[in-house]
Amino acid sequence: MITIRLARVSLLFVAVTLFISAFFSAPAMATPPPALAELLAKRYDPRITFSEGETRESLRHCRVQDTFVEGTDPLTGGKRSISMKQYRAQLPVTTENRAVIIMPPTGGENILDDEWANQFCSRGIRVVVIQSFVTIEDSEIDLRMYDRNALRGLVAIRQTIDFLNKTGSQSVGILGTSLGALQASFATVIDPRLNTAVFIAGGLGLADIAAGSNEPIQKQLRETRKQTWKLDQAGYLAALKNAIHVDVGPFIDETLKSKKKVLSVIAMSDSYVPTPTQMRLYEAFGRQSVLTFEGDHVDSIKKTSMFKSLPVVNFLIQNLRK
Repeated sequence: MITIRLARVSLLFVAVTLFISAFFSAPAMATPPPALAELLAKRYDPRITFSEGETRESLRHCRVQDTFVEGTDPLTGGKRSISMKQYRAQLPVTTENRAVIIMPPTGGENILDDEWANQFCSRGIRVVVIQSFVTIEDSEIDLRMYDRNALRGLVAIRQTIDFLNKTGSQSVGILGTSLGALQASFATVIDPRLNTAVFIAGGLGLADIAAGSNEPIQKQLRETRKQTWKLDQAGYLAALKNAIHVDVGPFIDETLKSKKKVLSVIAMSDSYVPTPTQMRLYEAFGRQSVLTFEGDHVDSIKKTSMFKSLPVVNFLIQNLRK
């Protein structure tokens, strides 16, 4: 175990929309976990096609390629494109069978994601950074957006694993940051092909995160919704819990914990993804390996990349199936 503690608009579209609304308007967790898992599976179509662009060189001398995976949107049933960047070592290596998926934070891919990709690539590990996967604009005032986004992210990760498997990488791990860590945690519990993961400043409990986050966009959304629906804080949290069905907790049991090797990075003074929700995610996976920082959300994410990249990279590489 690693334990490092630092100083801390058609009729068809309408019909599909009504069907989706009917499912997501049910009381939170009214569907037992096995049945919910079956519903998620029905929304996942493994049939994909893909295309790869020209290769260029990164600053760390990795081969970088823009890649597009075409698959089925889990909500509309229509086609959508998942945009990603692939990183590969320049020279032929024996570890091409192993790959890591990187899920960026809110706002999308940034320089830290590129640095993570280069570090894995320089060790001979294939990397894909998922850049985008949403095909239609969502209504941010609608609380059911959280389930919709969670499903889109989950299926995007699963289709990315399909792509990696079809192109030579059978052993796949995942690293997610902030929102990307939430998306990565859903995939880790649902997809048996992921046996190792790193969650950087990710939490468990979408309702609690949305209700308690001081991230500027979430904070503004919360105030707008509360004013629109005349809700106090307790009423807003209750409405979120009634609207959100997709979460990690119900799927985790002792067998799953023994199969999934997870490293959690926790920001101990986080108001964006409240620290208690990060602790809950760490505990849900059996209190395995952990890095802690006393800083806030952004500071801890930066420090992980700057000062603790080696244990993070080593953790995933060591736990990828050979």
